[in-house]
Amino acid sequence: MNRAIRLFVLFLLIQKNLFSQKASEFYLQNKSATHKECISFYQQLDAEYSHAKLFTKGKTDIGKPLNLFVISNDGDFDPESVRKKGKCVLLINNGIHPGEPDGIDASMKFAENLLGNASNKSC
Repeated sequence: MNRAIRLFVLFLLIQKNLFSQKASEFYLQNKSATHKECISFYQQLDAEYSHAKLFTKGKTDIGKPLNLFVISNDGDFDPESVRKKGKCVLLINNGIHPGEPDGIDASMKFAENLLGNASNKSC
């Protein structure tokens, strides 16, 4: 029984590593994330951090979901509430032109760094 539990835990750890890539892993492989990989990456950050949320805000001109990833230090994702608090809002828009992966890769790494740095209270 004990061996079966260990094997199950090992399976879960291997499975998690297969499906969770950090932004730096794309860079180190000298490749950019595909659209599907990018959305999966932000979904993972959403699931892992309570002060991050991935929203779908309608559709693009080709019918794909238009995504918005928000990081909020206090977990407030309501635009009106944020505005009333006088908080600074930074919008990073990228991925609008094909063949320009640098901004996408940099944004993924930036979000990962902000969320992973618990001592950062400026966001």
